[in-house]
Amino acid sequence: MINTGDLEALPADVLDLDGDGDTAEALPFDLDAHARDDGAGVDMGAFEFTKQWQDLGSALPGTLGPPLLEGFGNLFSGSAYELRVSRFLTGTPGALVLGLQQSPQPILGGVLVPTPDLVIPIVLPDDPTSIRGTLPAVAPGLSLVFQLWLTDPAAAFGASATNAVVGVTV
Repeated sequence: MINTGDLEALPADVLDLDGDGDTAEALPFDLDAHARDDGAGVDMGAFEFTKQWQDLGSALPGTLGPPLLEGFGNLFSGSAYELRVSRFLTGTPGALVLGLQQSPQPILGGVLVPTPDLVIPIVLPDDPTSIRGTLPAVAPGLSLVFQLWLTDPAAAFGASATNAVVGVTV
């Protein structure tokens, strides 16, 4: 059951799994290493609900192969989410594209999956890296489609792209 668990019923983080020095706090991760407390509450059982994210494919390979984008977090109003990116050239400029729907369009030898409702210039310093944010107040059932495009000299037309991911708010 989503957000109906009791944070105080979780065992203590005696091994300090998150490395913050606090071994009296509640266990910070579920069995799949997802964060237990997203600010909206913990789920009952050993796993947090994370099926709100779906991989849509359409990665465009670069120097290190196809870059990978993964979405994590429960998409409730005010909750934290995380986009994890790996297999890309570090320190190169790019753009995080956010759309409210899918509208696959050919571009630079690949496919831009989200509608480009918001395009955020970005430089990622480390591989892998995480982009974190907090969801504003949104209605349930809203689709958020993300894809990252990065400069890559070995890629077709000088750009690589991650797969697209979609998260649906609840």
